[in-house]
Amino acid sequence: MTNAAVPGANFKKVLGIIFLVVIIAGGGISSLAMFENVPAGYICVIQSPISGELTIHTEPGLKLQKFGMVTYYPRSGVFEFNQPVDPNDPAQARYYVVGEDNALKITFNDGGEAWISGSIRYDYPLEQDKIKILHKMFSSHNNVMKGLIEKTVERSIYMSGPLMSSIDSFMSRRAELPKVIEDQARNGLYHVTTKDVRVEDEFTKEVKTIKVAEPLQDFNASGRWKRQEESVVSRFGITLPNSATHIMSHSPMVR
Repeated sequence: MTNAAVPGANFKKVLGIIFLVVIIAGGGISSLAMFENVPAGYICVIQSPISGELTIHTEPGLKLQKFGMVTYYPRSGVFEFNQPVDPNDPAQARYYVVGEDNALKITFNDGGEAWISGSIRYDYPLEQDKIKILHKMFSSHNNVMKGLIEKTVERSIYMSGPLMSSIDSFMSRRAELPKVIEDQARNGLYHVTTKDVRVEDEFTKEVKTIKVAEPLQDFNASGRWKRQEESVVSRFGITLPNSATHIMSHSPMVR
């Protein structure tokens, strides 16, 4: 004669298994939230869920997270503003796609225009106090890119245009323009004086008045230019070690 299964015992066994699974799963989730494995090449900011205190990690490895919110910033990166196809070149125009064009516009003192394509490298600070200020202000790498690095490059390009004519940028000062842009992005915008100059239009041959900006020299800084202000990126400890201007596409009239 076989013994009949006891329903109550089976039910308790199932409950025990479910409870064990929940404990294991909960333990796994808790362990994931307790530690964070920081990869090489990144800065990790962990915000306490209770006090809001920020803990900064600049070296790779397993770090104590304690259920905090984790945000990553790259140690270094490259901001690119490329124009794969030049729409002002008749040989390339048919291949031009607007959505792929990230070049930045520059307007010169004679009204001529060009679109600059290039890249600039940026390095985040590793000092904890600077990282904390940066994180409190921007809260993410994407916000740093949009609100700080991109805006700095755009402003330096915009403020470099009035320093020369479009013809100069196309010919005699073509090599100088990228250096001027990089210098203003890295060290701050020039303090300039503006004056009216009467010139002959290269295209219509008419005499017209244009406003020409000239940077003021700082005689107390070994021949360097006076600045409107310190570079915004350097204020937050970000450095711009080098840049490269690949293409400068001038408008058809300038060409």
